[in-house]
Amino acid sequence: MMKTLFTTGFLMTSLLALGQGARPLLGKDIAVPSARFPAEWYPKETGMQATAPIAGAPYTAAMTMTTTVLNSEGKPIGTSRQRTLMWRDTAGRFRTEELPSEIPGYPDAYDGLPHQITAVDTVHHCQFIWSAPVAREQAREAVVYCNSGEVSRTDDSPASRMTDPKPEIVHEQLGTMTRTTTTTPLGKRILQGLEAVGVRSVTTEIDAEGRLQGTKEGEIWWSPALHESLLMTVKTHDCIVTWEMTEIRRDEPDAGLFYPPEGYSIRKEAEVPPLPVPPQP
Repeated sequence: MMKTLFTTGFLMTSLLALGQGARPLLGKDIAVPSARFPAEWYPKETGMQATAPIAGAPYTAAMTMTTTVLNSEGKPIGTSRQRTLMWRDTAGRFRTEELPSEIPGYPDAYDGLPHQITAVDTVHHCQFIWSAPVAREQAREAVVYCNSGEVSRTDDSPASRMTDPKPEIVHEQLGTMTRTTTTTPLGKRILQGLEAVGVRSVTTEIDAEGRLQGTKEGEIWWSPALHESLLMTVKTHDCIVTWEMTEIRRDEPDAGLFYPPEGYSIRKEAEVPPLPVPPQP
């Protein structure tokens, strides 16, 4: 799943800072150009659609994605890990810093490689991408993509289906294949000191002859306080992928994290790329 997060105005940001709690910021929002966000960065089109950011719930955390490859008998034959550092402020700005992959048995395999950093300023509707650390002066460049100055924000968060999940069975016809997804609520539990709501899903695909062609099992534990998934697992016939959020601190990150550091040039790109997010089971 891909999505791009943008938004929020000064008045709404001020209200959220008073402690109204985590929620998506919906509706129309207008960004005001400034010296740090010049008008030429913005496309001429207005009223573009954007996914509402989650404001009022700042945090710092780490997300670890663990991929375990399975053989034909369902036994593990290899594992890799990818850690991403994450920050979100009260206004809904967020930053991710992707660290090099970790391969068991080779702890220094990717030492020295730069981290890819993505910072989305939801107040000014702009997204920056750069790498750090870099050894060469000419490599110190950030790319900026900006949405229109006026955006219309919609809610793409899982809050509506995760706050009070219900059992559900959904059938889809995909040509000659029938896909059935069964969703089961798992109740609540405490993860990383936060209450989380759990849901398990099992998806099967049956062909026209009634033969099972594929199965996917998923489990997600979602935090209403953070509007984030704390633990997710997806299992198929050939791999198990887990995302786990740890090292959570619920404090306001440094504002400087959401803009390229001093010494970096900024190059404008014409189109806003979508941001990758973990798939929902």
